[in-house]
Amino acid sequence: MRRRTKFFVALLLIAASLALVLWNASAATAPPALTVTDAKYRAIEHPQTDATVRGNVVEGSIVEVDGRVVSFQVEDGRERLPVTYNATPPDNFGAKQVVVRGTLAVDDHGLPVLQAQTIQVGCASKY
Repeated sequence: MRRRTKFFVALLLIAASLALVLWNASAATAPPALTVTDAKYRAIEHPQTDATVRGNVVEGSIVEVDGRVVSFQVEDGRERLPVTYNATPPDNFGAKQVVVRGTLAVDDHGLPVLQAQTIQVGCASKY
């Protein structure tokens, strides 16, 4: 190989290694999912912040319109938090444990709400 080609290959390997290290570091330092109780208080103290919330979907709380979930509630055994979604839910969505990513806010009455962007359904040990 020519000298210049060897240099670019080495540079590419170093860049790829650095990118892998940074990606692993950012995943390891990502904030853990909040409990519903913690999320409610954070929504009041710091509205319009992004958050990941873990909880159980409250049975009977799911509101659907034309196959889209408009809203539901999650709980952690102590508190309940309303969630707005307005999208097609995951296939196995229901009264199960979920991890919801979105924005914490307060509604028109000053009550905390989570405006969801994504929902993951399943066992908490997998998150």
